[in-house]
Amino acid sequence: MNQLYRTRFIPFFISFIFIQNIFGQSMDIMPDSTQSDSTVSKKENNVFGAEKNYHSFNDLINTTFNGFSDVFRRDATVQVFDFMDLGQPRFVAPINMFPHQAGSVVDGVTRNEYSNGMFNTRHISLDQVESIKERSMAGTSSPQSFYATQRKVAGDDAYTRLKFYEGDFNYTDLDILFARKYTENLRIGLAGFNKGYDGFATINNAHTSVNYNAYMDYQINKTTRAEFNFRLNHERSGVHKNGQASNFSYAGDGDTYGLRFIFSTDTLSGDDVVLGFRVNNARHKNRSRADSFRVEQNSQDYGIYLSKDFSTGKNRVKATFNINNYQVWGNAFNNDFSDTRFSVNLDDRYMLNKKSRLAATVKIEQLNNFDPNISASVASDFRYATLSTRLKALYSRRYPNPVERAFSYGPFRGKANLNSETFVDLSFLQSWQLNSLLYLETELGYNQIRDEIVLINDQFANGANRDWGYLSAKANLDFWRIKLSAGGHLLAADQTVSARQSFWGQASYHDYWFNTILIDATANLNWYSRHDAVYYNPILNRFYSGAGENASYMVLGFKIVGTVSDAELFLEMNNLLKTEMQFIEGYYNDLRKVRFGVNWVLWD
Repeated sequence: MNQLYRTRFIPFFISFIFIQNIFGQSMDIMPDSTQSDSTVSKKENNVFGAEKNYHSFNDLINTTFNGFSDVFRRDATVQVFDFMDLGQPRFVAPINMFPHQAGSVVDGVTRNEYSNGMFNTRHISLDQVESIKERSMAGTSSPQSFYATQRKVAGDDAYTRLKFYEGDFNYTDLDILFARKYTENLRIGLAGFNKGYDGFATINNAHTSVNYNAYMDYQINKTTRAEFNFRLNHERSGVHKNGQASNFSYAGDGDTYGLRFIFSTDTLSGDDVVLGFRVNNARHKNRSRADSFRVEQNSQDYGIYLSKDFSTGKNRVKATFNINNYQVWGNAFNNDFSDTRFSVNLDDRYMLNKKSRLAATVKIEQLNNFDPNISASVASDFRYATLSTRLKALYSRRYPNPVERAFSYGPFRGKANLNSETFVDLSFLQSWQLNSLLYLETELGYNQIRDEIVLINDQFANGANRDWGYLSAKANLDFWRIKLSAGGHLLAADQTVSARQSFWGQASYHDYWFNTILIDATANLNWYSRHDAVYYNPILNRFYSGAGENASYMVLGFKIVGTVSDAELFLEMNNLLKTEMQFIEGYYNDLRKVRFGVNWVLWD
């Protein structure tokens, strides 16, 4: 571990010890505790408009990869944009789409950088995430969002989760989550991680990352509650080139503040009024001495929102009003660049019975002097006996982001009069819970993008319409102490940003040994076929498709966890066969990756 990275651990450890002493915590583990790590957070209320569950905290013990985006490797309808090296930025998007066309929302706050529309998932640790869901039109300009909820304290006991692991040529990761109900009305949570990777001395691939999160819930009176959230992230990474790709250094800094008040107007129906304020700052810098560029993209977002729930019979309606002001600056923008956005969301969920519902959403938004954008979606969920059916139709529009409209650096130029992108999404999902052992699911979908904003001859323009269809499937089989899961997809498109076919499989084993040690062992297999070449432009901080194809590849990994009381010791390995993996043209890796460490849960 390099000396600089050691210095980053020192204040983190001191802060952790200080917090423990301030709140009077004991560091003793309770060997006979009946509490489990998976029961810390309350069972999350159904997120209004949530359509698909990607991940829950209970899945973490079987997750053999090392980041937020890796949970989507078990869902064939999501694409991970990966530079294939440790610590480097990662992004996610719906199948055959790009990261700037998808939203990422954490605890109700949009995390996408406003200037370019993307979110680096490295800024979130899975150890601090309770769930990840799909949500359409979640208050962003994107048609689909990945909606994450971070873990919060539920009971009266103090809770601390500490993860530390090493591996892969001095890759080090320390994650800490602390939460406590401090008084009857006050709950506090603090979380953070420090990551560091020395890389190789001969190439540019070292990495450091620091992230801190805090929340506070305070019950002001019987009907009023206040929530405060804070996030700070700092990241530096070298991205090593292969072939014609750019060798560049990436730097990202950001902070988010959020304060909201929840007024319970009717405790029986659960109808609330929420008034909130948030500030989201992002500082992004890409530079390369060899290719002679240094580009800064900075943005600041001030937002005020008001929402109200209404319950009438079997209907549950939610209305939300947002006002946002965005400031964008840097050496690629005019320093007086500013946007103002108004939006109104109206959601209606009609419960047909305890197991079936209809849902509809309408969103109207206005950005500066653009024409208003109107988006709408309808969905139905029907459950009967062992079958479940979901139908969804979505029409959504996305305003061009500041990079697409106003970027100016070197030969690259934005275009002020671009049209909004239009998205059409139709899907049919059918699942069968045949018995307590076997679950089957299949999804058929069609997507179209009209007026897609593309890069043509160093300038952005509205391109031709693009459409595709896909068929995905997955199955789960539970028997004895074994769980088998598998899935994949077939993609039919003229332009294939995602693999034309994919397959994933997972085998998990869960059992006590010697009545003392709980063993969890997991093996994962991922296979991706060929797809059209995907390129990354570090000057624009933009992914795009281009000439050529990327080859197919397969990845095999495993993870073994031994749990004694509240401590988990684990060993995990990825890319066992040392396969050459490449999704983004010019950025590939063929190294076997090994990690070992401990997760330790401390109860007061």
